[in-house]
Amino acid sequence: MIHLGLDAIELNGNGFERISQVRANVKIGDPIIRMDINKVKEMNKHTGTPVIILNMDNIIIISV
Repeated sequence: MIHLGLDAIELNGNGFERISQVRANVKIGDPIIRMDINKVKEMNKHTGTPVIILNMDNIIIISV
């Protein structure tokens, strides 16, 4: 699960474009969503993006 923008839910999708479909099989490097950071900032919302891993037992390595 990836949460884009800490309080961006108030934007109702404005500034975001879904690229991948729900439950799609994606590979490393596949784009899933596009965020217009400038638009989100202009609306005074945080652009922090926490990444929450729900199935950590399936993860072998994490690199940044």
